[in-house]
Amino acid sequence: MATEPTTSPDEASSDAPAGDFEALFVQSARRVTSFDGAITLHELAPSTLIFSDRPDRIVGHLTTKQFIEGWGHGENSFLDDPPNAVLSFSITTRVHPRMSSSPSPTRGWIGRG
Repeated sequence: MATEPTTSPDEASSDAPAGDFEALFVQSARRVTSFDGAITLHELAPSTLIFSDRPDRIVGHLTTKQFIEGWGHGENSFLDDPPNAVLSFSITTRVHPRMSSSPSPTRGWIGRG
């Protein structure tokens, strides 16, 4: 992606090559709508959380614009191999997770309310 995530000092000496790790991403929005197989996030947070699992435990942020612009870049890009996605939302005190895959983001996500 477009920026380097940060690592905590005790993991900075990891044997993993810099920039070579499997990452998970988290995006937050105030509301979501769906229509005809498309999910639209509204009032999307300006940053996307990026993190990895053991052994590196890398964590950082990308701007949401950087996340979307990087969608089709590099080997094994999300454009070539759409990621799995979890949509988790709450109504009052109940949480309702849903699983899907995301073949392509829409630029309309950025800055839309």
